[in-house]
Amino acid sequence: MMPFAYLFLGIQPGPALENLPVDEVMAHFEAQMPEFKQFNAELDAELGQLGPVERGWSKSGITFSAAIEKDGKSTAEYALGEWKAGGNYVVTRGDRPLAVPEDFSRYIVREYTGPLSHNYYYRIAGVPGKVVIHSYGMAHQIGNGECQNVGGIELLSSERWQEWSGETMLVVFSLIRATRDDAREYCNIFRPVKKGEYRQFSYTSAGQPYSVGDGAKGVFVVTSLHESRKRLFLEESKAELHGE
Repeated sequence: MMPFAYLFLGIQPGPALENLPVDEVMAHFEAQMPEFKQFNAELDAELGQLGPVERGWSKSGITFSAAIEKDGKSTAEYALGEWKAGGNYVVTRGDRPLAVPEDFSRYIVREYTGPLSHNYYYRIAGVPGKVVIHSYGMAHQIGNGECQNVGGIELLSSERWQEWSGETMLVVFSLIRATRDDAREYCNIFRPVKKGEYRQFSYTSAGQPYSVGDGAKGVFVVTSLHESRKRLFLEESKAELHGE
């Protein structure tokens, strides 16, 4: 069967590294489903809801690097990885990106050439194959909170996006656009659960917590870069293994 992108969008394959046509694809979906645009607006408003200011928030946890070093490890060789809450989520040091498998396709969503302090990887659960959003940029510190907006974004996939079904395309492109267009600043801080395990919480620079999804990424575990790469890019996700 001819892939969705060729049949309905008229988009043909390009080179291995290319810009992702986010707006073009989303315009197609919104023309077909006008209610989808309203749904996204309501979801964005919900995700942006803030709680009251928490005094001392920036001292109530530790930084990404401190979490790893507290476990006696180095950020040059270790990351924080979340492996249980559906999509896998990994945080690494800016100069320690995970090596992407050679057979993966890489798509530019937004370029960024400035200094780097962190890499964030999010593997999307519930879609076929292995699809990962990689965002990166430079944080500034408030106490132990590390604050930043999203800088650069790329999409990493074990399959070319033009080969996806319409359903997969809708899920992935919606998440990519939401990530790209999110202008909010997030100040992240990690709080210990037990030795080597942490939960991440996000605040504004004024100390207001983001109300939705607080701690929802699950438990982060100190994990080697080698193991993080294997779990993120090469293994089946927990959701896929259990048919969730």
